[in-house]
Amino acid sequence: MRKKLSLALLIFLVVISFSITAFAVSFPDVDDTNWGWAKSIIEEMSSKGFISGFPDGTFGPSKPVTKLQSLILMARILGVNDESNQEYVELAEDAYTDDLLLYSIANKKEIAYLLYKNVLSSDELDVYIAAANANAPLKRYEAAILLTKAMGKEQEVKNKFMTVLPYQDIDSIPSHAKPYVEYVRNENIMKGMTETEFGPMSDVTRAQMAVMLYRVLQKNETTENQKTGTIIDIDENTKTIKIKDIIDITRAYAVNDQTIFRLDGAAAALSDFTVGTEVKLTLKSDKLYMIEGLSPQIDESVEGIITDIERSGSTRKIEIRIEGTNTSTIKEYIIDNNVVVMYNDKISTINALDTEDYAKLDIKNGRVKRIEAEDKYQEVEGVVADIILDPVLKLQIRGEDDAVQEYEVLDDVIVKKNKRSSDLRSIAIGDEVVVTLEYYKVKRIDATSVKSSTTGIIEEIVISKTPSIKIKKDNEITSYNLKRDADIEIDDETGQIYDLRLGYTVELTIEGNTIVKLEAKTLNQAQQITGRVELVNESYGLIRVSVADGVTGDTYIQQVFVKKGAKIIRSKDTREIDLDDIDVGDIITAVGTSNTGVFEANTVIIITE
Repeated sequence: MRKKLSLALLIFLVVISFSITAFAVSFPDVDDTNWGWAKSIIEEMSSKGFISGFPDGTFGPSKPVTKLQSLILMARILGVNDESNQEYVELAEDAYTDDLLLYSIANKKEIAYLLYKNVLSSDELDVYIAAANANAPLKRYEAAILLTKAMGKEQEVKNKFMTVLPYQDIDSIPSHAKPYVEYVRNENIMKGMTETEFGPMSDVTRAQMAVMLYRVLQKNETTENQKTGTIIDIDENTKTIKIKDIIDITRAYAVNDQTIFRLDGAAAALSDFTVGTEVKLTLKSDKLYMIEGLSPQIDESVEGIITDIERSGSTRKIEIRIEGTNTSTIKEYIIDNNVVVMYNDKISTINALDTEDYAKLDIKNGRVKRIEAEDKYQEVEGVVADIILDPVLKLQIRGEDDAVQEYEVLDDVIVKKNKRSSDLRSIAIGDEVVVTLEYYKVKRIDATSVKSSTTGIIEEIVISKTPSIKIKKDNEITSYNLKRDADIEIDDETGQIYDLRLGYTVELTIEGNTIVKLEAKTLNQAQQITGRVELVNESYGLIRVSVADGVTGDTYIQQVFVKKGAKIIRSKDTREIDLDDIDVGDIITAVGTSNTGVFEANTVIIITE
């Protein structure tokens, strides 16, 4: 522990020589004769508070700059101490606390900010701030890498396929650093030690670092532009984001593959941002380089129905009715001057709000910071995807984007089907509907049936609260819901779902995906038998079944010939199997027809094994 404390103290004493000053200093050891190329820049960087000298008044221009010192200086030119960035800096410190936990340095704020700005990655921390490396001199090839990152150009550099450098010592430059060296050379941020030598392993001096950082600062000020505002729209398909600034000017910005996202100090994605979020956009050469967002910090959230709102005067107020289990409470809140208002999922103002709107309020220090409100009545268009009966009646509606939303149906719902007054029993899965919601519950349904017809053979019957039937046609199987009061006819006689059998040929009248009328034909006296398997002959496709007569109770043997291509399934999982999977002793149901005394099965179901 003592060793770590001593190291931290040593690092602090070294770093303090780079502490921020508020005025320019003329350093006695930085003269025109030896340091004319850097003198004015060192003095200007000192006047701006980016760099300073030692306690004895000297600057030490020829002394090497350490890795830790170089990171601290980079954080400064990127705005770690700017007042406008302080909230982001604090969030970055919180976000990267765990990453920096094992490092005994006094300047974790600056390192966290570089992680936040994507100049450093967590994997690189040991290289620059581990105990063995923090006070080591920064090498010139390392400076090239860091300066490129500070310019926000690392991804561009990584995408290059070829590097061209004029230096004779090119083989001494680590291969991974060569494209970075090429970039800083082409941008005139770093030059060679001579015309033909880059000197990748040479230490970077304090004078060199001051000049290089000055050039980065100048280029960033020229190419960088920042915008602040509130998100009013996000389109993930086109990768665009729209923001409105404080003077209500709206602009759209295109997100690219290199855009960096930060939300509340942590790495994020475009999908993590929401309409109404306050953001700061950084553009480099008119391309969106970084999006920084701040989620509203709140003490509580309440929601209910707006009963009153005061929009004018020095103090604006909103009153809402909050419904409890068996209670109803009206509360009044003061609206913050910088409140963010979302109305029907769009950025808006409090002027759009009205009594009886449903609203959610986010509150901080007793003031409403954000309001998300929706009109009492809303319309939803789509197709009925399902009807839920228990524990409460709900409709599932599939929209144009294929997303399904579920809504509870009010007891006094108004129903119209095909422009005529009706009731809920007429609504079928597959109907096209326009649903009117009252506080998110279905108040009115305007349904239009989409009628069609088809034919096929019954493959499966499901008897439940929401019955359904599978029909095979042209080797394709389609599932249809069966309306509870559907008109069912079997051989021109009125029937019920319980009278239907597998293998029946049917003609269906369908509304949407729901059968409203079913006409079945038994075809050659379609029938079924159930009994115990006594013998299976795979070669002949023959099954001998012991069948009990339903009237007399007598047992007789029925020969069942299984048609080629017949469907053989287990009832417990409806999985298709082969004839050789049927064993003596199995209880089966065979569905087919009798022709000249021969029973031919097109479907065999194993009931028990």
